[in-house]
Amino acid sequence: LAAAKILAEALQWRENHREVLSGSKVPTWQNDFRVLTRTESGHPILYTCFRHIPHPNLHHLAEHYAAVFEAGVRSLCGDADQFHIVADCYGFARRHLDPRPLAPFAATIKQPYRDRIRSVVLVDAPFAFNALYVMMSKFTSPKTFGKIIFRSAEETVSHFLDVGGAETSEALAREIAASRRG
Repeated sequence: LAAAKILAEALQWRENHREVLSGSKVPTWQNDFRVLTRTESGHPILYTCFRHIPHPNLHHLAEHYAAVFEAGVRSLCGDADQFHIVADCYGFARRHLDPRPLAPFAATIKQPYRDRIRSVVLVDAPFAFNALYVMMSKFTSPKTFGKIIFRSAEETVSHFLDVGGAETSEALAREIAASRRG
């Protein structure tokens, strides 16, 4: 019964976002969330930086998430069946404490991309991020929430050198540095 409910919710979500998922509609991009690169083992890295996250339109945000998660799945290679998410907290501000954008994100990972997340790396998260972190725990399953790790920028680059290879690590290092430059 639970599996049938999960499947029904996932199919309904995919139907609601059919145009974006098929590519017949281009979403109104809300920030810089995108597929950045892929590890040597074929796991895509979805990346965003809080510096580039303004006040989003929640309807457009749901479509943006749908497009990026679908692109992540389509970017899988080899035996990989999951992707990493890297959220650079540089530029995190009071406006980011609004929990409403968590709802479309949680809906995206709850059913249609269930078990697709390999890890979520939060880069240079400030103390104020703790409030959002606590709110996220209410929107995500314990299994998914357990995939969240906190790292500094340097630790993130080192982590992905170990799990993703030199090219992945270098791509992240360049992106993190670019986000800090402007």
